[in-house]
Amino acid sequence: MKHLLTILLVIIAFCGFTQPTVFNLPEGPYGGGLGYDEIVENPVSEGFHVVDTLPELIAAIANTSINKIYIEDGSNITVPDNQSITINRSNLVIAGGRGNKGSLAAILTKEFSSSGTQELIRITALGNNVRITGLDLVGPYNLVENHEIRGVYAEPVTNLEIDNCYFYGWSGAGIDIQGNNSSDNP
Repeated sequence: MKHLLTILLVIIAFCGFTQPTVFNLPEGPYGGGLGYDEIVENPVSEGFHVVDTLPELIAAIANTSINKIYIEDGSNITVPDNQSITINRSNLVIAGGRGNKGSLAAILTKEFSSSGTQELIRITALGNNVRITGLDLVGPYNLVENHEIRGVYAEPVTNLEIDNCYFYGWSGAGIDIQGNNSSDNP
């Protein structure tokens, strides 16, 4: 048995375990947590347009002169079963205060209906350079039977960043990114 273990270790050593690939990851934690430095701390001074209702959020997304939207801490926005929050333009940040000095994160909740839309947030192919950060995204998990409802559904886009968000209650994927946006896959 001892010899078998030695042989396995030698085989493993010679079968491609070379210098590990080095990725250029950011220093410190990324995606949330203690020490994460990408949290929006002062939305107004950082140039964010602040909203706290679904109509305000939809209007701000539609207004192409607004590129940074902050959903007020403690807001609870419910998206009806027949609607999604649709992002069909580029260069947009939608942020909340999750993790900012104990603040209550904004909560986006999706209602359920078997005939309604199947995602909370839909990002179309026009939604390049979009960031969603610092939000709680809640699905109708306790009401779903045989339906696949997603938190964020993205068509092929470039530069989509979703960080420091809490996803729960989704019967489908929390984040569903379709295909890719390369010339090899039109």
